[in-house]
Amino acid sequence: TDTIATVIGDSLVVANPGQLTWYLGYEAPQGFIDNGIPALGNTGDGHTFSIMPNQNLSINGLDLNFYNFSAPAGTSVDVIVSYLVGAATAANTVDPTQWTLHETVTVTSAGQGNPTYVGFSSPIVMAAGTMHALRIEETVGDIYAYQSSGTPPQIYASYPEADIYWGWEYYPGTATNFFSRLPHGKIYYDTGGKCSDSLVQISVEYYQDTAQADFTFTVGADGRTVTFDATNSVGNLYSWDFGDGTKGTGDTISHVYADSVDVYAICLFVEDTVCMTSDLFCDALVTTVGLEESSLASNVKLYPNPSKGHFNVSFTTAVEADYQIEIVDITGRTINVKTGETKYGENQVRFDAYLPDGVYMVKVIVEGDVSTSRLVIRS
Repeated sequence: TDTIATVIGDSLVVANPGQLTWYLGYEAPQGFIDNGIPALGNTGDGHTFSIMPNQNLSINGLDLNFYNFSAPAGTSVDVIVSYLVGAATAANTVDPTQWTLHETVTVTSAGQGNPTYVGFSSPIVMAAGTMHALRIEETVGDIYAYQSSGTPPQIYASYPEADIYWGWEYYPGTATNFFSRLPHGKIYYDTGGKCSDSLVQISVEYYQDTAQADFTFTVGADGRTVTFDATNSVGNLYSWDFGDGTKGTGDTISHVYADSVDVYAICLFVEDTVCMTSDLFCDALVTTVGLEESSLASNVKLYPNPSKGHFNVSFTTAVEADYQIEIVDITGRTINVKTGETKYGENQVRFDAYLPDGVYMVKVIVEGDVSTSRLVIRS
């Protein structure tokens, strides 16, 4: 059940993809007990009747049928609404002091044979299983009422919400009353946000997360021509960002980088236009300057690799010189640097780096000689 109201033209996304059949309904904030509308019968200025709720009810209005001779369509009518806990009787019907005045509602008559809605500004609350009575009186015109020869209290009709009892008709300011009258049409009550009984079956499309981006790359002999292969990806649209300001498309593609040593963040965006899903994968690339590998590059080792952030950089030099070791992320940002002086032979530098999972480049620089190695952090 979704609690957000929708209107015509809205789009609704459901959170449970495993359910393909749903039912669309509407919230009915106001329910009613449909008693019909008294079209023929007796007319009178005031009426009482009893209600036995089968559930807690908050009554917030009812329909009346005004007599055309005294209150034709368009006539302004004041309706005085009172209530008491207990049943309407012959004695209390003509004694207004036994009733609690709820409010006086000014309505415009809809004309004889048409329901005139009398809405309350606040509800009359009735507890389930406790008899209540309503007293309806108007100051202009007469109200049509159902009429019977039975003697109250007798049930007029039973509904799931309540039992409705026959009541009395009276003339205000007198002791005159007539039994077995029932003046109202529909009785309206607050549903507390209950959904309607009318539901429409609808079907939703189920889109799994089908798109998957992945690629490998091969650096050519010139050190800067790179061939990218995304044929292991799932999808039908492939968009590349080569990290140097240029872009491309296709599941396989080659790209030539500048004649320099650098680190690039390569990103592939894959779309599955059938199932409307997408995925993004990024990796780091290091371009080299040519075929000849420097003596430093040939002996730099990282271990363990992959690492949880604690790793060693090992390299061998034939000189004593200053060194600098940089950790660079896939965006090219230097996030950790260590410096020192090498010794002749094997050198080992320890890193305790608390880094997010991902791919990084480790640059070792000794007297202008640069070696770049790929480091994977995996916690």
